[in-house]
Formats: sequence, C-alpha cells, structure tokens
Amino acid sequence: MVRIETASTDSLILYFAARPSAQLSARIAQACEKIRGLTGITDLIPAYTTVLVTFDLLQTDAAKLRFQLDALLEPLAEHWANNPSEAIRAGRQISIPVYYHPEVAPDLEALAQSRGLTPDEVIQRHSRKAYRVAAIGFAPGFAYLGDVDASIQAPRHATPRLSVAKGSVAIAGTQTAVYPLESPGGWNIIGRTPQGMIDRSLPDLTPLAPGDSVRFEPISREQFLALGGVLDTDTDAVPDQKMQPDAAQVKNSDKSADLSSGLKAGFTVIHPGLMSQLQDAGRIGFQHVGLTTGGPLDEHAFLWGNHLLKNPWNAPAVEVSFGGLKLQAQVDTLIAVTGADLAPTLNGQPVANWQVIPVRAGDRLEFGYPRSGTRAYLAVKGGFQVKPCFGSVATVQREQMGGLTGEGKLLNFGDCLPCDEQEHRKDPQLQKLIGKRVSNNYLPDYSENLVLRVIAGYQYNQFPAEQLERFFSEEYQISPDSDRMGVRLQGTPIKALQSGITSEGIALGAIQVPPDGQPIVLMRDRQTIGGYPKLGCVYPPDTGQLAQRHPNTKVRFELMSCHGAQQDLMRFYRYFRKA
Repeated sequence: MVRIETASTDSLILYFAARPSAQLSARIAQACEKIRGLTGITDLIPAYTTVLVTFDLLQTDAAKLRFQLDALLEPLAEHWANNPSEAIRAGRQISIPVYYHPEVAPDLEALAQSRGLTPDEVIQRHSRKAYRVAAIGFAPGFAYLGDVDASIQAPRHATPRLSVAKGSVAIAGTQTAVYPLESPGGWNIIGRTPQGMIDRSLPDLTPLAPGDSVRFEPISREQFLALGGVLDTDTDAVPDQKMQPDAAQVKNSDKSADLSSGLKAGFTVIHPGLMSQLQDAGRIGFQHVGLTTGGPLDEHAFLWGNHLLKNPWNAPAVEVSFGGLKLQAQVDTLIAVTGADLAPTLNGQPVANWQVIPVRAGDRLEFGYPRSGTRAYLAVKGGFQVKPCFGSVATVQREQMGGLTGEGKLLNFGDCLPCDEQEHRKDPQLQKLIGKRVSNNYLPDYSENLVLRVIAGYQYNQFPAEQLERFFSEEYQISPDSDRMGVRLQGTPIKALQSGITSEGIALGAIQVPPDGQPIVLMRDRQTIGGYPKLGCVYPPDTGQLAQRHPNTKVRFELMSCHGAQQDLMRFYRYFRKA
C-alpha cells in the first residue's frame, strides 16, 4: 500500500516501496498519469520510490487530496498485486562518452583508494554495465541512473561543493549520473562527458527518459576535446550568484549604455546593478522534467507590488538584489517599489517604497545599496511584457531559463524592459492609483530578529529527540555561500540517523541536512530532487524573510502546526489572488 506523508504546507509525498526497481518506476509513471487529473495539482516529481505532489491551497486541501489519492491508488495497488509480472516498457539504449581522468575528476583517485582499487579498476567497473534511467530531476537533463556496482559505491560528500562542472559524471551511493549544467552538488566526480544532456527543442528538454538504458564509454583526452569537451582551465568565470556581492562589484563604476538608437517602449537599462532579474510567480508544472519553479525570493514583497498597481497577481516584475540598478523610462507609466530599502531615487530625488509612483518618459530611476533588507521588487502598471519560457518568465541562471530572452540571463547594459504606455496624466482611473501605499501594519521589518517557522515533514522522525532539541534551541548564522538555490547555515551541527536517503522530490523551504550537520534551507531555484535527509520545511512566507537577511545574520527555528500554516497561507493567497 502506498504511504502518504506531509512534505510541506502545500505538498504531500507518496512512498511506494522501500527499494527501487524497473517495475516500480513503471508503476510510479502509471500512478502519475492518474494523479495529474486531480483538481488543484500544480506539480508532480516522480523519483526512485516516491512522488512529491504539490497542490494549490485555494483549489484543494491536504485532507481532501489524501482522500482522493487513497481512492485513486487503491485499485492501482490491487491491479499491481494481481499482475506482479506485468510487462515493462523497453527503453532505448544510449551510449555516453566519458573522459575518466583526475584533471576532470577530482574524486576518482580518492574513491579508488577508499575501495582498495586502482583508478583503472573503478573506470572499468563503472563502464562495464548498463544503467536504467529511474527518474529525471535535480536539474533538467539530470538522469538518475542505477545501480552502481557495490565495489565502487560511495556516499555523498559531507559538505556539498558550491560548483560542479557541466558534464561531470558522478556517483552517490547506488546511483550514478551526469551533471547537465554547472551547479552545486555533493556527488563523487569520476569523469566528464562532452555530450550535451539538454535539448531545448524537446518537450522534456532531454533525450533520456525513465526506462532507458545508458552505458558509459571511456574515451581519451584527445577524443574528449575533439567532441567539444571543456577542461576547467578553458572555462570562463562564473557570474556571482551568491547572496553577498563581491566588494569589487559594489565599487563598480557607472557604465552608461548607448541610449541614442534602437529604443523600444519601456525602461532601458543604463546599469544592471549587482544582480537584477525578471521574475513572475514561478514556473509551474515542469518539475517532473527537472525544471525548478524559480520565482521571487520574497513573494510577499512581489505580490504587494502588483497588488498596489492592480496588476494580475503574477505579473512579471524585476527583482533587484543588493542594488545598483539604473533605468531610464521611455514611456509614461506607474511603478511600485517594494521589499528592501535600496535607497531608490527618481531624477535624483528619493522616492518611497511600498507605494505607487508616477513616471514620465525620460525619467531616470536608480537604486542605491541596502539600508534595510537585500532584495527590492520593481513592478510596473500592466507588468513587463516578456514572452514566457516553459510557461513563465522567471529567471533561473543555473538552468539557463527565463528572463528577457528565455536564456536565464541577468539584466545587462542596454537591455530594454518592455511595458505598455500608461497615460496617467490623462486617465482618471490611473490618477486614483498614484500615492496608493501599503498600510504600516503590513510592512515587514527586515532588521528584527528572525524566527523561521517549520512544518515537520519528510524525515523528521529520523532525527533523534536530542538532535531536534538542539536544532530548535540553537542560533544559526547565514553563510556568505548562500544563493537563490539555498541558504546555507552555520552553527551547531545536527545529525539524522542516516546520512543519505533515496533521492526524492524537494519542496520549497525544505531543510536538508548533509553529513556535516549544517542545515541548508532550499529556496526558489532549488534542485527538484535530492538525497540528503530533511526534517521539514520552512513556512513559505518565512523563506522571503530569510532571503531579505544579509550574510552572517543569526536565525532561529520554531515548530508550526501544518494545519495552522495551511490556514494562514490560504488567507495570504486569497487576499492577493482575489479577482
């Protein structure tokens, strides 16, 4: 029988079995086809033995959804019991070339030594068998493959790397995989492939699918380079995506864009600032192919900006992280700046946050640097008019998805942020909006002590009582190595009963605990699947408060009932999403 457990405020996790198998993957796929038809489902993340089901609290609730899932899965379970040897779809056979060498494989020699083998023996044992694709997740094109030969299995690193090169071939426990994009990761890297794992022309973004069979073919350095492989010495510098900007960036002088020709209607970027990007409410319905949701780190501030302007609640806005953005208006319109106080000015004069401001063509809007909070949101009447990419304009740099061009790029010098003309000097309805502001009762204080509310879920019961007591009584400090993917915390380590689990879907705010015991709160750009234990999830609006805090800020945690969190979140969304 399928076990249904709470994962977060708006997600349930379905446990189908203890051990993965080809037959189980086929059954999970069968179940997902049925579950997709239920009202209120926003995403499904199938993994080895589980499915994470996320839902819209304004369309259904956890109790009703549990009842529906039980009713749907019971006849399926009966069918499986009566047909234990049901045929499994035969997948395609795919070969992936791999350059196995320490210059691209930092863990190859250490893994070999820990297993009493030579690197050549590790290579031979890794490449001699075929692996079944069990799931696609973590990132688009990231195929979870199993099972690795027992003699070369290795646990995840105690502390995940901040960056793993694109094409890295890695092992974690019984699993192996290829990192399709540069990203953080905790697996053991034993090689690198020159073969791309993402194809944007395909509906699922990758030629691999669950049930396919994959073999790794060893190639030489010369073959690797001839096939377009990239060595670490050839890669360009990675753009800074961390929560704390480099000092050199902060001091970066103003570089004027050429505004003399080719202007479109909207706002022209004179200076992009430290990290400014387009975001809407997020990319919904694509986590099963490894695409994360993205979206505003501080949803509260984002929603208020659109609400003030009477926009659709999910209209695209600009998330301005740490300041420095400078724009010139090419149209008359109305704007609202919410979130962090980044000392905004209009034509050199200070303007207030959290209220509607008229802008005229030729006006210059500039953001300074943080006085309170770290991320501001610039909303414009009608929203920025940008073509969606996989249903959303949300920028996700790691996935090269969304933004102005659909390639996941930050705003740059000379970019145009298109928006419609709003003739507020003539239109009485627009004039009524000018000066509208958020009541002081709803304004957040980004300097107050931060207590993050936690909904117990996932592997909560696998953390001993003394470990949970430590977690909820100690202070943790935000690490400078945090980013839109996850906020890393530093403090007294805590330990689960097991250091790794079978990889499963990850909800917003999940608190994962790697073997080093330092918690990581997973944010909007999180991986879709992961294999570290999680003790629950931070209440979604509190992740926005966390995103507004500077590195080295101290935070604490407290438990919140799931029912209370769901009631509060429903009220929150009803207010902003009402017609």
